[in-house]
Amino acid sequence: MLKFRIIARCDIRNDRLIRRVRCEGVRPVGDPQTHATACADAGADELLFNDCVASLYGRNGLSDMVDRVTTDVFIPVTVAGGIRTEDDVRMMLNSGADKIAINTAAIENPSVIDRLATKFGSSTISLQLDAKRRNGGWEAFCGGARTETGRCAVEWAREAVARGAGEIVATSIDHDGRAVGVDVPLLRALATLPVPVVISGGFRAADDAAHAYHAGASGIALSSALHHNVSQLISIKQHLAASGVPVRCESSFCAYSATSALSRGLAGKSADSETLISSSRESPTAPAT
Repeated sequence: MLKFRIIARCDIRNDRLIRRVRCEGVRPVGDPQTHATACADAGADELLFNDCVASLYGRNGLSDMVDRVTTDVFIPVTVAGGIRTEDDVRMMLNSGADKIAINTAAIENPSVIDRLATKFGSSTISLQLDAKRRNGGWEAFCGGARTETGRCAVEWAREAVARGAGEIVATSIDHDGRAVGVDVPLLRALATLPVPVVISGGFRAADDAAHAYHAGASGIALSSALHHNVSQLISIKQHLAASGVPVRCESSFCAYSATSALSRGLAGKSADSETLISSSRESPTAPAT
């Protein structure tokens, strides 16, 4: 049986880990490399690095960071933001990424999905889908979730899958950063597609991960929920396992202490990292995504 995945999403702008609300409201919160390592140590199944402004500035600058992180982290890594060409994908894979997620370039030229999937395989190419409620459905957005496309998000995802996308990584813009729960209707609409769907936005408690699983998600991506409390990854997995959700949660691993997770991932790092450690101890119920 496939395991339900808990994915740590690292939103990045100018090499800083940031917190977003409705995919906007940027606020720096720390060092992404330090945070990613801490999340991996605390039990994240995968990492998702998302350069939130790459498409706006026509850049693709995460390769060095991915290279550094994957030297010490041995879980799957997906990279999103600014991916446009075969060379972009090849550079990220050579840096240690396992998958890439594409949005703006695919909206502008859908055939890029066909080319990349043919070249690198569908299992390597995901669709990054930023969706916002519109007229009883959802509209797909691009350009860092700032640009309207006029396209139905669900139908666009269906086309992307037909062209070769092997996974949908969906963010509910309406729920992002607000701790209001997962957008279950959006997830159910996407879960009819014949590929895995990862949902992001709105996480507030472990029950939300269970709701995502029962609505058809193969994983949930957490962002600001982990900024000040990375250790809760353990309790989330414990809750899911106790609820009968299949997760990677060996008994010895789920007993892994929060203190150990924090110290391994964050000790000896920069002043920003020390702030993250302090905040995680003082604010166990930090705002979540």
